[in-house]
Amino acid sequence: MRCTMAILVLLMGAVCAVGHALTPDLAVLRAAENMNARDPGDNLAREYVSTWVSKEERYISSADCVALGTVTELAVRSFGNPKRPSLYTLVTLSVEQCLRGPCSDELEFVAAGGQIGSYAVEITPAAAYAEGDRCAVVLFWEQSPHGRQLAGISPYSKYIVAGEGTVERKGIHIDQFLEELGELLPQVSVLDDLEEADLVVIGEVTSAWWEWNALNTPWGADEPVPARMATLAVKEVLKGESHDHEITVVQHSPRAAPGRVLAEFRKGEDVLLFLRAGLGGTYELVRGRAGKHDLESAATADVLGELGDTSR
Repeated sequence: MRCTMAILVLLMGAVCAVGHALTPDLAVLRAAENMNARDPGDNLAREYVSTWVSKEERYISSADCVALGTVTELAVRSFGNPKRPSLYTLVTLSVEQCLRGPCSDELEFVAAGGQIGSYAVEITPAAAYAEGDRCAVVLFWEQSPHGRQLAGISPYSKYIVAGEGTVERKGIHIDQFLEELGELLPQVSVLDDLEEADLVVIGEVTSAWWEWNALNTPWGADEPVPARMATLAVKEVLKGESHDHEITVVQHSPRAAPGRVLAEFRKGEDVLLFLRAGLGGTYELVRGRAGKHDLESAATADVLGELGDTSR
């Protein structure tokens, strides 16, 4: 890593003292070095590094899927106005290592923008992908114009790996970077979720909507905040007791729970839910949207298998 002794001191102070797991981006270190050159005794540069690393760590730790691999195919899709359509790109990744989430030998996800002929749509700032890129990707489930898909849009979604194995934006070897990612992505087992849950059910989503009412006032808030609501027709209870054939699930908005990304519910989908009791007879998801599992997913079949093993 090419940086001065001063910036190394900043790095050790900002990263180690606060307990960060992630190495800062080289661009962040260069900016901090300039700050330190202007005001050598000031803490502004150290705080700057710590703030950027904290933001990046929060983003990565909340991801649905994190993997290392090589981009093998790009396919541009269009939607909207035929004369000036919006474009997005389907990226196919040959997976080398999976750190979290639904990974198989290949992974497909959405990236922003693209080009069809001479017509191009470029979104900035956003991650850009090219065939042959070896990179670590940080992905989230999003609702695209053609259904629910994994997406890697943010600049934090892609970490390109150079030929010699260096993560370009970090200046460290990929092996070290993967170790750092491992510290940010603790593996929570089904048994942990099962122990925390008051109710575990399989059912069909019958409705989903946004709502403002007194039940959606989190502890410490002065007034109601928007919450994403869903009702579920219960088909099977795997833990706990539910005397109702239909239950209501509440998710407080990110304004009420900063940093939390909400699960999406679609009418008619079959789901497995890990729930804790909420206010007024409602329920909340254990670990946020990680408490919701799509029954059509192969990963959910593994979860159900583990649950079956615990009952034996």
